[in-house]
Amino acid sequence: MKKSVTKLLAVTAVLVTAACCTVGAAQPEESVAETETASAAAVEIGTADELLAFAQSVTDGSAGGYAGQTIVLTDDIDCSELVWQPIGTMDLNDMSNYSCMFFGTFDGQGHTISGLSLEGDSSHMGLFRYVQEGGTVKDLTVTGNLNPSGGMSEIGAIVGTNLGTVSGCSFSGTVNGSYNVGGIAGTNEPTGMIYNCKTEGYASGDHYVGGIVGQNLGTISYCSNTAGVNLSTEENVATAADVDIEALTDEEGEVHTATDVGGIAGYGQTITDCASLIEVSAVQVCTGAIAGWADMAEEDAVDRNIYVHDSLGAVDGISYAEKAAPVSYEELIAREEIPEEIGRAHV
Repeated sequence: MKKSVTKLLAVTAVLVTAACCTVGAAQPEESVAETETASAAAVEIGTADELLAFAQSVTDGSAGGYAGQTIVLTDDIDCSELVWQPIGTMDLNDMSNYSCMFFGTFDGQGHTISGLSLEGDSSHMGLFRYVQEGGTVKDLTVTGNLNPSGGMSEIGAIVGTNLGTVSGCSFSGTVNGSYNVGGIAGTNEPTGMIYNCKTEGYASGDHYVGGIVGQNLGTISYCSNTAGVNLSTEENVATAADVDIEALTDEEGEVHTATDVGGIAGYGQTITDCASLIEVSAVQVCTGAIAGWADMAEEDAVDRNIYVHDSLGAVDGISYAEKAAPVSYEELIAREEIPEEIGRAHV
């Protein structure tokens, strides 16, 4: 029995107060109603109001994170007129309570959520704030501009902080933040898996900035990036050995230049079978066409990655045969697994 969408009175964006699972704004026009069975069939979402209602039902904890349930998009959704608040939050009163995070499966069915805009003063920002372990977001395209203010850490177009699975998703647009900034996810936690995803556009930040993930503690596989990364800061340095410590800090000793910037991940653990055709520049420490930094001592943690760049190495300025190696543009686009976006990109 499918969940149905029932009409309510007013439409506004969801505002989350400091205490988790409380909503500070009026109800959106449409809300997700409960059914007789907890493990109902798919919840269908086809309008912006229905998407707002779904977001609210996750954030206020009323749906229990949709554990074991599937949400499907039935149409493209334009969010350009919305002041978007990310799906889900954290219970600051009970850190062991995950009911206001997403646990279910969000199936985009190849549809697009366009015009996503984030400008609030917060961190853990994206379409989803958190995807919890056991949760999945798949087969979804997001376009838009994410430029939050304030702390601006853990910013990603699909999810700010991922502990679950993100697959078959793509993002086109701009993502801007400070720490842990990525085109798909800001942070990918150890349980997180991100695969078959792609980005194009622009990502920027100060520390841990990547075309796919800012800080990767989990797994990234079969992803591709044609996004520019950190093209505005000055003075690129290839490796940590070239660091000018005085230039990195201000009079108070605070770091003020970008570090750990990469085409796939700024900081990486497991990165395999990924492709990068990007422009990465404007950082001082740990820069790479695949990752700014990665654990190359761990066997098979970084493997079978390729990239195109005239001068930049793969990981912290160094390339590794069969693990993270440069190829020609012609060789890159000839591979069957490479998406069409890379074939259309300008070198």
